[in-house]
Amino acid sequence: MKFFIIILIITILSTTIYPFVLRINEPGLKSLSTFTQKWMEKTIKNSTFSPYIHKINRGIASGQITLSNITLSNFLPPGISYHPHDSGFLEMISSNGKSDIIADWDIYSEYLTYLKFPLKGKVYGTVSGLKSEVAIKINHENNFIIHQCSAQFNTFELKLSGSFAANVLHFFRDVIAKALKRRGEEYYCQMVKESLIPWLKKEIIRLPEFFEFNYDGKVSVSQSLTHIDITNHFLELEMNNKIYSSTGSIIETVSPSPLKSYNNTPIPIRMMEIFISEQTIQEVITSAHMGGQFKSNFTSPFLQTDCDGLCLGILLPGLKNEVGSTQLRIFVRSTIPPIIRLQNQKALMLLNVSLEIYRNEPFEIENLGNDLTDNVISDITSVFSTSPIDYSVLSINIHCEADLQLRISEKKLRGEVGIRESRAQLKENKFSEMGQQTVDLIVNMSLPFLEDAIYGFLENGLDISEIIKIPSSNEVILIQQGFVHILADLEMYKGI
Repeated sequence: MKFFIIILIITILSTTIYPFVLRINEPGLKSLSTFTQKWMEKTIKNSTFSPYIHKINRGIASGQITLSNITLSNFLPPGISYHPHDSGFLEMISSNGKSDIIADWDIYSEYLTYLKFPLKGKVYGTVSGLKSEVAIKINHENNFIIHQCSAQFNTFELKLSGSFAANVLHFFRDVIAKALKRRGEEYYCQMVKESLIPWLKKEIIRLPEFFEFNYDGKVSVSQSLTHIDITNHFLELEMNNKIYSSTGSIIETVSPSPLKSYNNTPIPIRMMEIFISEQTIQEVITSAHMGGQFKSNFTSPFLQTDCDGLCLGILLPGLKNEVGSTQLRIFVRSTIPPIIRLQNQKALMLLNVSLEIYRNEPFEIENLGNDLTDNVISDITSVFSTSPIDYSVLSINIHCEADLQLRISEKKLRGEVGIRESRAQLKENKFSEMGQQTVDLIVNMSLPFLEDAIYGFLENGLDISEIIKIPSSNEVILIQQGFVHILADLEMYKGI
């Protein structure tokens, strides 16, 4: 699908001081929590633990105990929740969770060696009831810094077996359990700092990759993360975008941030919100026009000059006398970049187009472009052919105002255009014998032809997957004053 819809889509995800704002709401943070929980289950289950040495400084068992080959089994990750704060902190709270621990132990003790018993065996433990709070600060360089990490296990059960020494060590079980519990709490914060936070940063800052768009090699938009803003209600990724055109131009858009009032939408909140500014959309529309994207041609049985039923030749008999029995085709292209104004619930489009009528005869055309899927003729990228004959027989300039409505249904973005004011003017007439009255009738009929062309651009819609390259659901699009506002639920965490 082309024309206005394509252009709105190409920018899907722009606004700002930063032209692209991706807002992660509470449902999105809950999904991120689930993602983190799954990552933790996979990561900790496959973790290796360095040997742990605990020193005993008094009693007959004074010496040291070494725990090695530490493994986890029956690991149940803790529940995770993220809470953003206006102070700029993202808080991660962990609770509950459970795991069984198995390790080899051996003991070195100057006194117990005299017992002549093996001083090694197995240790079995169960840890549960984790309570943890981690405060993450995201600075202006988008570095994720742990400001604070606390972790506490409510339950740490320990059992030693393997030799007579194990019976002796049961007297010190509470001491060992407390030491191992403390070590486990330290390990949790170490794991958060060294593994979880780098992973979390990587997953968040790579989000711009999923919103890059390329249309037919003619216009493309790429995003780059500029700043991450944290408030009490959401996480905002603010981005700059670059618009590339086949003409060689590169545009960076700068436009105002979405108003806070836009948080109050008339529909249930989604995981993600996207704000596309009017200025950004206008820049993309201009680039698309300069790249020759706003053009198409079509024909239909109605454009025949001779038929048994209803066709243009029946309504205008002079056509057959002028061009013979043939089927005409219509080529529509923008003459200047369309202008868009985003209002509440609709977009106002100001269009200036050229509508040209051709004989439907074979000829060579340079730089063939994209055509409507149901057309029976080749697309025309230039009104001039490489043959010595110019087949354009009539050219009309049309200026019009149109209302554009957008909706998302069946995983496609669709548009509907209603022309409310228009003015058509004859530009060129190559009919040599056709009367002025017949020409005037064709000019007056140009508006329905333009409506047919626009309908052809919009009828097939555009797959949402061309816009958001993350599996999504429950997509909704709203047009608000100065912004296009898209809401969606994401399923980006399925594959972990």
